Amino acid sequence: MQTDMTALVSCFARYFHTAHSVCPIYADPLAERLLMEEERTQIGSHMAQGISFFAPDYLGDDPLRWVVDHRIGPTVLIRSAFLERHLQREQTAGAWQYLVLAAGYDASAYGRVSSMQTFELDRPEMLRDKRRRIMRAGIAADPVAYVEADLLGEWAGPLLAAGFDRTARTVCSLLGFSYYVSRDQLLGLFRRLSDLLLAGSVVLLDWPCEEEGETERQNRTLAAGAQAGMKDRWSLEQLSEAAEDAGFFVEETLDHEEADRQFCSAHNAAAGPEDQIYASLGVCYSLLRKI
Repeated sequence: MQTDMTALVSCFARYFHTAHSVCPIYADPLAERLLMEEERTQIGSHMAQGISFFAPDYLGDDPLRWVVDHRIGPTVLIRSAFLERHLQREQTAGAWQYLVLAAGYDASAYGRVSSMQTFELDRPEMLRDKRRRIMRAGIAADPVAYVEADLLGEWAGPLLAAGFDRTARTVCSLLGFSYYVSRDQLLGLFRRLSDLLLAGSVVLLDWPCEEEGETERQNRTLAAGAQAGMKDRWSLEQLSEAAEDAGFFVEETLDHEEADRQFCSAHNAAAGPEDQIYASLGVCYSLLRKI
């Protein structure tokens, strides 16, 4: 399960990329406001110092940017852009409810989907901290409903009690979560979502596929150090079988090459040779649609 530190690092990656890219893969102007100045300084310092772990032979003069561009940022930025694209498409097609599971410090509900009723669900301590940050930054949080619950426990009841509408076509974000649960746990989550979602609703997720590159191996090591150990990997066939078993079908999947083409090419055309960003080998991005 995502920890506070991994949520903070993801938020930092969105802030740093937004501030330093001339053509962002995903621009998140609220990420900086969610982080305190001392947090931005501390996280940036730790990342820069981590260059010896990520790239022992690095000889450049901007280790922080290298770490964000090549290790921490790619998956965070691409999944956010993937989400934004489909939020817009599904909203145009008639979806008016947005469910963010394991919400962390994700800011996609603030100012981007103002006409959608949004539910953010996460552990109580996580959401309480996020709400404090939202209030401190003066970010308008309407129409967001916060649901304090553990995704590996009982959460459907609290979600329905908060006003979730089973008859509404819904966009559900399950991004950044699948790495930290077993296949059985993810399948169970698919089944509970299937019971809640109207036909035609979608679930968006990024997931660890069988092919693994150096970036994902290093991220696994970091996650274990943050007590958020990554678990099972999937093949597309296994994911499709699990989705079908729960009443979904996999409508779209992007591997790292297609993610590069769709989300990184514009950034890389505008960036210098040292600032290229490429999708991580070992991560795929899928849209599941409720049958």
